[in-house]
Amino acid sequence: MLGLSGPPCLRRLCGFIARSELAHAAIVARRHHLIEVLVNIACDIDEKVADMSTLERPIHEKRLRSLTVELPPLPNFSCFHTAFRGRSVDARSQTRDGDTRSAFFLGYDKGNCEYLVMDETDQAMKGGRECVSAQFVIPYPPGFPILVPGQVISAEILKFMQARDVREIHGFRPELGFRIYTEAALQRSAQANAVWTAQINAQAEHG
Repeated sequence: MLGLSGPPCLRRLCGFIARSELAHAAIVARRHHLIEVLVNIACDIDEKVADMSTLERPIHEKRLRSLTVELPPLPNFSCFHTAFRGRSVDARSQTRDGDTRSAFFLGYDKGNCEYLVMDETDQAMKGGRECVSAQFVIPYPPGFPILVPGQVISAEILKFMQARDVREIHGFRPELGFRIYTEAALQRSAQANAVWTAQINAQAEHG
């Protein structure tokens, strides 16, 4: 009754506590539901494993090891293509940072992109081409990107991808391959970046 008839500050406090308790109860309910779902999934997997034949079980165990134990070492970050390099504070020189925003939106136009399967990517790189990712590529596990828009695909990254079960990699379909920028799109982007840099430098010199 005090919460309904007391001073305004006290009524507001009681209302806040009540809303907090409701929010907490909702969070707890969602957690319980999530745990229940995970338990059901685990039980379903256990049942399938128990029903496996003597031929299927080693295949399952090998796949399990490949996802949990026998993981290839993560590749180091390569670099951003020069068309997407960041700028210093005065915008007069490039840095190693990347302008992922420009790279991301460049990929919205399908005409700026093409697909190369792993073997084609390998051959293109050996031929001197810089293959630049047009989207995020995220293996699970570990669940964070090994490629981001605007990043150059390195030999180390390609080797990592070849060693992984590609069905577990978000942003990569083995039948299509890597989604990369066309050489013409990279050239246009690099030219636009150079023009912008020249304008900034001219303004700085006349400023």
